[in-house]
This record gives sequence, C-alpha cells and structure tokens, in this order.
Amino acid sequence: ICATALSLLFATTTQAKQEQRLALLIGNSHYKVGDRVCTSHREGTITEIDGDKFLVDLDGQPARLWEKGWGLKRPSCTHHIEV
Repeated sequence: ICATALSLLFATTTQAKQEQRLALLIGNSHYKVGDRVCTSHREGTITEIDGDKFLVDLDGQPARLWEKGWGLKRPSCTHHIEV
C-alpha cells in the first residue's frame, strides 16, 4: 500500500478508527472468540472482542487482559514455557 493511499485513508478519521483500519490492512481481523493467542504476558483464549481490542483469559492466572490486535500472535510463541 503506497503512502498516498494510506494518507487518504486516514485523513479524516479518529485514532480508534485508524487503528481498526490498520488492523484490517495488516491482517489482525482474523481473530475470533475462542481463538488461542499469545500476548506479551502469556498464552490465553480470546473471550470477548470490542472493536480492535481483544479480551484474553490468561492461562494459569485469574486475570484477563485487554489487548490490541497488533499485540496478539498465534500460540506458537515459546517465551512463556513453564518448567
């Protein structure tokens, strides 16, 4: 996508709308409730979606985390392996 197209796309929109559109452009819109994901904290399951934010129920913790789509990865991450 060229810079001119991006500048036209984002010219008159709010930051939240810009983030939603960018997520669509880079492919983060394919997550859905029930998907397993890896966050910066640990792996978990998406339990709710609100626009470009995903509520993740973290494995092994009584906590849930709101995360932007760009902060999620498929659960192939290995930085939270517990021994």
